[in-house]
Amino acid sequence: MSAVIPVRFKKEELRLIDELVKSGIFRSRSEAIRLLALKSAEEITLLSTDIDVARVVKAILRSIKENRESLQIVSKKTAAEIIREMREDEDIR
Repeated sequence: MSAVIPVRFKKEELRLIDELVKSGIFRSRSEAIRLLALKSAEEITLLSTDIDVARVVKAILRSIKENRESLQIVSKKTAAEIIREMREDEDIR
């Protein structure tokens, strides 16, 4: 199922999209806009994941600074799920 979403672009923005279509990178404006939007959404998702990583790194550094002997990491996912996702991500690259 798909939906039509009206979007406004400035002339300069449309020229960029048209250049991508003209060069053969995309078949149409719709394809270009759709794929570019999805790619941007994926990158934003990765950035939000990086924020979680930053929080974990800070906790680890704090733990090291306080000379703790152990560190507990809590996640909603199991270790197996995290490892599987990392492996799948490596396969995509």
